[in-house]
This record gives sequence, C-alpha cells and structure tokens, in this order.
Amino acid sequence: QPDHRVGWWQVHRGPALVGLVLARGRRTLKARLRLAEQQVRLLAEATEAMPWECDADGRITSAGGMLTELFGYSQEELVGMTLRDIVHPREFSRLAGSLATGSGWRHERWRCVMKDGSEQWYGGSAAPSLAADGTLLGFAGTTHRLGKDALDDQHLRDVASTIYERLASDDIVPVFQPILSVATGRLVGAEALSRFPASDRTPEQWFTDAAAVGLSVELELAALRCSFIAARRLPEDIYVSVNVGPLTFVRPALLEVIATSGIDPSRLVLEVTEHASITDYDDICVASRALRALGVRIAVDDAGAGYASFRHILRLAPEVIKLDRSLVAGIDHDPARRALAAAVVMFGVEMGATITAEGVETPAELRCAQNLGINAAQGYLFGRPTGDWTTWNEWHQRGPLYSVNAATAAARSSSDPGRGR
Repeated sequence: QPDHRVGWWQVHRGPALVGLVLARGRRTLKARLRLAEQQVRLLAEATEAMPWECDADGRITSAGGMLTELFGYSQEELVGMTLRDIVHPREFSRLAGSLATGSGWRHERWRCVMKDGSEQWYGGSAAPSLAADGTLLGFAGTTHRLGKDALDDQHLRDVASTIYERLASDDIVPVFQPILSVATGRLVGAEALSRFPASDRTPEQWFTDAAAVGLSVELELAALRCSFIAARRLPEDIYVSVNVGPLTFVRPALLEVIATSGIDPSRLVLEVTEHASITDYDDICVASRALRALGVRIAVDDAGAGYASFRHILRLAPEVIKLDRSLVAGIDHDPARRALAAAVVMFGVEMGATITAEGVETPAELRCAQNLGINAAQGYLFGRPTGDWTTWNEWHQRGPLYSVNAATAAARSSSDPGRGR
C-alpha cells in the first residue's frame, strides 16, 4: 500500500541518512588525516626536524618515519634501541649527563652512528616529560641533520678529531696572570688561562671550534683539571680565577672537578664567560647556589663590553665584577669610559661586589683605577700570563709589585719621546 511505503520510508529514512552522513564524514576525516600526514611529512622533509621520544633510561619509545630512514633502521628496529646505541661513544658522555639530571638539552650537536657504520652530525633539542607528581617519565625531542648550510660535515669531523686528540693527550698548558690589589700593590689572585702548544689556533679559536662541534664542556673541564693541578703550586694566600662557559657552569661534572681539584673551594672564583649565550637563568642560578654552598665565588667577566654582561650582573649577583679591557683602555683620558667605570664601581658597592680592572697596561690607567676606587687590577703592566714558577715566586716574595710613587714616576717617563712600554 502507498501508505505503507510512505510509513516504511519515514521509519527508515532517519537512520539511512545518518549512516550516509557518517560514511561521508569518515571518508572526509580520512582524507583530511591523509592530507595532514602528507603536510607533516613534507614539513619534516623540508626542515629535517624529526620527532622522537624515549624513556628515562634513554630507550627509544617512538620515532618518526624520517628518523628511521636517515639512520638506516626500520621503525621496528629503532624502537627499543637506546640513545647509547645511536650516539657516538665519544659524544655520549655529554648526553649521559643530561639524561642523569633529567634536564634535557637545547640546540646540542651530536655525532651519531648509522646502521651501516657511517657517522653523521645531528642537532636537536629535548625536553623532559614529567608525571603529575614530578617523576621523570622520559624525554620528547626533535633531531635534524646538520647540512652544508649549517656547518661542513667534513670540517666538523676534522675539528672534533683534533679536539679529541688534544683531550686524550691532556696537552693543555695552563698559564697564570697576576691580579693585584690596587690599594696595596700586593698579589691577591691569579687568573688561569689555557695554551695549546704546537697549534696554529689561538686559545679563543680552540674554544670556539669546540662549541661548534658540541665539545665546549669537555674542553673546558679538561682545561680546568689541568689548571687546578698546576694551581696547587701557587701561593696558598691568593685566589685562583678560572673561566667557565654557561653550559659548563650548570653541569654536575663541574662540582666533581672542583671537589677533586686539591684546592680549597673558598680560593676559587668562577668567571662566567660568553662562549655560549645564556638563555635560561634559572639553571644558572640553581648551579650558582650549589657552587656558593662549597665556598666558590662567582665573577661576571667582560663587564662594559655589552648589554649581556650587565644582564648577567643583575641576575647572578656576582661577588666579583671584571671590567673589560675595552672599557679600561685609555680610561685615563676618556671621560665616557671613566663615567661608565665609575657607575659600575658604585653598582658593585651597592651589591657588595669587588671590581677588577682587566688589561691595565699603563701607569696612567692604573692611577685612574685607583682614583675610581677599583679594588683589583691585572694586565701587562704587572705581568703577562706565565707558567714560570720562578717568576711567580719572585712576584710573591718581593711584596708590592708597584707603589703609587713608582707608578706616578713611570707615568711621567712613559710620555718621553722614543720610550716604549
């Protein structure tokens, strides 16, 4: 009957339409998912940023398809492997520290070993994954291959190989430059500096190259160990100042090197240098508290060389502020330099920090430092960096390395025609 047909259609029309809509919705959703997957893949291929996850022990739990292709493993092979299986053994020591502390890493570079045994440099970052109670569950990160646009792969291998050879041989020679009290002229400290014999690179180039291949921490720690061994021969009544970059500053390994240095931590001053920029002051502040608990003092280096150094001073509240040579040079006849130095001195007084002038080379610069109330000074006027212990013993035994009257007389004589420094 017509009425029956209408009634049947009215009864079944709703479910039929719903089923049709759901079917179309599923096809649309699948199409969108396929499109999204293609877009993600294209983006990954364009940026070579490959996502992955691992547990707290470094065992890979998830890896993107591009990651498996570049490392040469299938996804089934890669999931379940550990980061130790992939990262080159010489690089894994840095990674192990980040895994142990659960801190993760940012913009690090690692040399990795492919399935076929070849080596390739990768860069990447990883953040810790935490449970609701703060327990470390693992890490989630991204990795990308370092291509020619970033750094030449062969150059990276050559630089890394050279640095590893230097680390293996412990062929880093420490030298020390005297730091004097401006008020008394007596020796109060020594800054440790590193020299690399039989090399055409400057010390600054060594540390810059090490940072480029992700080995800055290893090189700085090795330099510190050599410096501390040599510093045991310095007079015990002076402090020892050493340079440390931000990446090394926050590593637990630094505390271990200090603990085994054989030097009373109260004699140590750590100068925060700018081999790498500081992006997270929270980690730096946590590390500084641990170091100060040992008795170590913190110094900010290169004050006056740029805005970054003043930001460090505000955030780190150092015990020592070191005026950069660019501010000290010609300070006796440059009103702008004197005004800025005077401001730093007043700032140091308010903070309870002492001020050290770096690169003092003329008696006139020294006399100006005295007038400004600067506490200490170092530079060629007093002595060049040296590892000659005979010279150090002479400096220490003869008392003041200068007097106000002698500095004034030298300032007058230095203006005579034909006389050099």
